[in-house]
Amino acid sequence: MFEHIVVPELANSNTSVLVEAFREAMSASSPAAGTQALMASLGQLFKAKRAYIYELPPEGTEFVCTCEWCAPGVEPMADVTHGLTMNMASRWFSDGEERSLLAIRDLEQFAKVSPEYAALFLPRAMKTQILGKLMRGNRPMGTLGFDDSDPQMFDMICELMYPICAFATSTVNTRNLLGRMRSVGVVDKLTGAGTRMAFYQNAERLPADIPVGMAYLDIAGLQGINDVRGHAAGDELLVAIRQILISEFHDDQVFRMGGDEFLVVVSGTEEQPFWDAMARIKMRLSDLSTYVAVGIGWQNKLGNEYDALVRHVWLECTNAKREWERRGGKRLGSDSDDLDFVRVGKSGVAMGDGMGHLDLPCYRNDEFFRRANIWSNHVETDRICMIAFDINYFKLYNDMFGRDAGDALLENYANGVAKIAGQRHGVAGYLGGDNFAIVLPVHEGSEEQAIRQLVEFELGKYDVAEGFAPSAGIVVTSDLEVGMTILYDRALVAMQEVKGSYTNHIAFYDEGRYERERQNQLLLIQAQEALTRSEFTFFLQPKVDIITNKVVSAEALVRWFHNGEIVPPYKFVGLMERSGYIFALDRYVWESVCAWQRSLIDRGISPVPVSVNVSRVDFYFTDLADHFNALVKRYDLPPRLVGVEVTESAYSKDAELITDVIHRMQESGFLVFMDDFGSGYSSLNMLRSVAVDVLKMDKGFIDNADIRNGSDAIIENVIKMAHMMGLPVISEGVETEEQRDSLRSMDCDYVQGYYYYKPMPKEEFEKLLQDTGVIELHHTDNMILALNSNVDHDDENARAVS
Repeated sequence: MFEHIVVPELANSNTSVLVEAFREAMSASSPAAGTQALMASLGQLFKAKRAYIYELPPEGTEFVCTCEWCAPGVEPMADVTHGLTMNMASRWFSDGEERSLLAIRDLEQFAKVSPEYAALFLPRAMKTQILGKLMRGNRPMGTLGFDDSDPQMFDMICELMYPICAFATSTVNTRNLLGRMRSVGVVDKLTGAGTRMAFYQNAERLPADIPVGMAYLDIAGLQGINDVRGHAAGDELLVAIRQILISEFHDDQVFRMGGDEFLVVVSGTEEQPFWDAMARIKMRLSDLSTYVAVGIGWQNKLGNEYDALVRHVWLECTNAKREWERRGGKRLGSDSDDLDFVRVGKSGVAMGDGMGHLDLPCYRNDEFFRRANIWSNHVETDRICMIAFDINYFKLYNDMFGRDAGDALLENYANGVAKIAGQRHGVAGYLGGDNFAIVLPVHEGSEEQAIRQLVEFELGKYDVAEGFAPSAGIVVTSDLEVGMTILYDRALVAMQEVKGSYTNHIAFYDEGRYERERQNQLLLIQAQEALTRSEFTFFLQPKVDIITNKVVSAEALVRWFHNGEIVPPYKFVGLMERSGYIFALDRYVWESVCAWQRSLIDRGISPVPVSVNVSRVDFYFTDLADHFNALVKRYDLPPRLVGVEVTESAYSKDAELITDVIHRMQESGFLVFMDDFGSGYSSLNMLRSVAVDVLKMDKGFIDNADIRNGSDAIIENVIKMAHMMGLPVISEGVETEEQRDSLRSMDCDYVQGYYYYKPMPKEEFEKLLQDTGVIELHHTDNMILALNSNVDHDDENARAVS
């Protein structure tokens, strides 16, 4: 049913080089180095003189150059372009469009519009400039630009600027966040050991040519101690272990890596003293009331094996812990009467979620849902609202800042949640981990926007850690009988839409959207199964010579017979394209068409060319030229019997990749159509850079044409220009005699539409093939040859400038 496919390397050199630039940036030693690597790669790719990033400080009004790459022999500008102010760029940044660019093809001409801006750059002999925005939400962060790039790449750079700027914004955000983290949180407040962040900083400072010893420790049972004996007992154990470690090693060699894990890093010492010290530590650890697993490793010369050594000692520790458990070791409290012991917070509710040490003003777990159900039976309102909260990257926050800081963050948000519930007479809940919930009455006249503003305002007060704000999903209902757990699940569905977003933190549950997504997923599963049951087939819609009114070829259109009905293609084709499964469907249709063509020949019926549709996604799953060549070889067909229709949007987005494949198919004898020409992306100018044999005008041309006057300037000029390029034209969607006659007067070559034929089953089309009065064989090939033979030198010149 399913295929596991390795996506091939990108053939589009522009896209692949851009991907390589991103990869190089991500593999750099730091976000700052990654940004520099990115700009250097792109500057070289675009053959620019300079590539740079100017950032706008949070409280500043003047841009500051934080990254600049210059081509060999080009002078830097970072030190001479002071004075670029937000005032100059305010009109551009305030247009509300994150994707908008400032593209200057001629700086001297631009100086007439903005002399103050141009004065900063004209003295440096600049000619062109492309600038993109770095945005965080609605706040400008800076701008990214290229000076004097290759003129032939100017349009391509404009097309790629948005993903480039989005990636650069992410690296700048990461750099800033790490900078803030490095300024705090290097010492664990409870034990005095270094935090995970301090460990990272230590790792960056270690030379490569020194010996290093490491030990990883994991307390087996800390959670049980916290649950059974209380958080204070767990804290005492952590402090005791740290004291044992610093009795043999220095303070700056001991790090608390997480809730119950420590790491020791000793460098520049001899091996035997390290092992002796660890032996003494293990003896003292054995005197504790709980088991502590230990993994130890040594590297005579660190080199670039730092991460490998950490993994080694962690694995040794994990294996030791598993062996202890295999021998019957148990966590504290697993068979103890102490399990009856629980802690109670301000709400007076028992805490059995592992966070019992926190004193949060919220009902816990099942108690929240019990109280919420009671509340819903007595509250005087027509509608109620459930809100689910989840703190973004909370585990990362704990790792970076330590558990104490994580507890403080939870308490901050719990206070905010409780305050919202108190103000609106609702119920607040803490559901463990970093999850909160509120159920509120929604009174008459209270709109969803008011709820959003309340949530944003109250939680904004407690958002002390930028980048770790909570996501919230909200569901409003008038069904007061619905269970609270069901409402919470729906709120979680809404929350997933914004989970992890830096710009949008709140989403409302949309029943219609949820149901549509659910139905789409069910339909996709059914479509995948339908392929295995051969429920898909194809219909054929003839293409007709507009002069003779005879059928010269046909297009294969996929059809799905499911449970005795035909599922319209618009319901599943787009869905399968988005999921990537369209390749399996397309491949099935291609093979079915070739097998049918072979059967016609075997039965003595003369076939006509039949074109099949190719999705842009298909180009990434296989080498289409090789695939189609293998198909016609397998079924012993001449390539002229199989046409390939590629939508113009595919050419527009992946022109270089697709043109290369199409050219190879044409060399093999396949006929190539540009489908849906004029549907919103293409232009006649694009036709001179892509290889096609036939142009198919989109149905929208006919729908919007002034057919009643017998002519339409747009259609007429499209046909004329296509003929100058040696391309026959097929017009889709022809439904009336008036449309046919108008197209004939404009020298259109072929038509396809309901006026002549609707898409029909194969059996019905076979009857047409045997009627010599309606079929004209090989006409398409002859028409192309005739048109190409009429292209003289003047036509070629016209094509070059079109």
